[in-house]
Amino acid sequence: MRVYLLIAALLGTLGVSHAANFNVTWAAFAGGYAPMNISCNDVVTFAWSGPLHELEQIDKYSCDAKTIQHTEEKTTNATVSVVFPYPGNYYFRCDVGSHCSAGKQIIHIQVADDCPVKNGIAWTQVFRARAQWPTLNVPCGTTLTAAWNGTFNHDLHQVEKDDCTSNVVKVWQEDTNIASVPISFSKAGTYHFRCDIPTHCPVNKQRLQVIASGSSCPTTTTRNPPPRRNPPPRRNPPPRRNPPPHHRMLRAEEQQP
Repeated sequence: MRVYLLIAALLGTLGVSHAANFNVTWAAFAGGYAPMNISCNDVVTFAWSGPLHELEQIDKYSCDAKTIQHTEEKTTNATVSVVFPYPGNYYFRCDVGSHCSAGKQIIHIQVADDCPVKNGIAWTQVFRARAQWPTLNVPCGTTLTAAWNGTFNHDLHQVEKDDCTSNVVKVWQEDTNIASVPISFSKAGTYHFRCDIPTHCPVNKQRLQVIASGSSCPTTTTRNPPPRRNPPPRRNPPPRRNPPPHHRMLRAEEQQP
């Protein structure tokens, strides 16, 4: 009963009618973008046409920041919707030419800690308006729960990379029409998940990347090797005794009669 209540709460609060939608015209211009403050499960849609742009998620608000997800590759025309199911700070930029540094094409989105179901992920494209997830940054020790009901069948596979073709490393849930799957992140690292039902990943963007980090992550201690013992002192060999002198043998013709 508890599982069904969790699924109902997750999916009921992630319907399209329950989430706000924000539109961002993704372009390079001198004014830049003001920080956005949105609620958990809100959807932000980035759109552009004409000039070449891309949409990268980065790890901090800087044009020199590390890319953690290629949300949309370079193209001249795109509409990209991103749904934010987890509180925190998210950063995106365009890395084409000087679009970020000169054109201020970088944005900070802050998601409030007001999720109706804490650490819940509605693992279905229908209830998130076919928007894709950003990379989630969670502290070690976090448990995320992916849930779906009987609208469509899904599975939940952990894979090697953030794509739709890499090898499966763990099956969290096989193909089924209803499930609630808790996943705990006890170690630091980057984790990748996807649904392998046909078209769900490549068409509906049903894949998720999670980065676990922070001071709560267990640390690996390296033991120092034991001190090296000095070898025992080397004993000098006894002095070598000289052999007795050889007597010179006189040849027969040199011997005295």
